Amino acid sequence: MITIYMLGIDSITFSKLIIELENYFNIFFEDEFLDYDAFSNLTNLVNYIDSRRNTM
Repeated sequence: MITIYMLGIDSITFSKLIIELENYFNIFFEDEFLDYDAFSNLTNLVNYIDSRRNTM
């Protein structure tokens, strides 16, 4: 399983990624998911985006 750490994504890059994902998918990340450790792997991140897209 690929983790965000394996991709070399640090906390600053993670913040930028979240902003880009919010803009691209027209979604908002809940505050508790703005933490760098909230998504241990890419699957969790993709699943979260899918869940937000389905509720908006």
